[in-house]
Amino acid sequence: VFMPASGSHHTFGMLMVAEFFRMDGWSVWADPQASLKETLTRISEQPFDLIGFSLASEQLVDRARLAIAEVRKRSLNREIGVLVGGPVFAVAPSRARELDADALALDAQDAVRKARALLARSRH
Repeated sequence: VFMPASGSHHTFGMLMVAEFFRMDGWSVWADPQASLKETLTRISEQPFDLIGFSLASEQLVDRARLAIAEVRKRSLNREIGVLVGGPVFAVAPSRARELDADALALDAQDAVRKARALLARSRH
């Protein structure tokens, strides 16, 4: 699952990352128009392995922190991996830890690598 941070209108990067995952063989759900409520419903009904959040603005950090907490609480997969990326982290990589993310990706290829590592770790 890929989604922009709640309130963000910058979705191009997120959609590009989703396409990299598809090319790597992942089954991806990425709907830039989906609300957080819709996404939470979807992850509570299907056991997704990973959710990725894209943050383009520092003003969205608090919303993303709350969204990640809700994802962890509501996910059917209790081991869901949380991957973050976007312009916010290029200038402040430590933000990923503040958001309780499992991994930070700096670009699409890095996101695929980090996701594979998260999936391998959760299966052991």
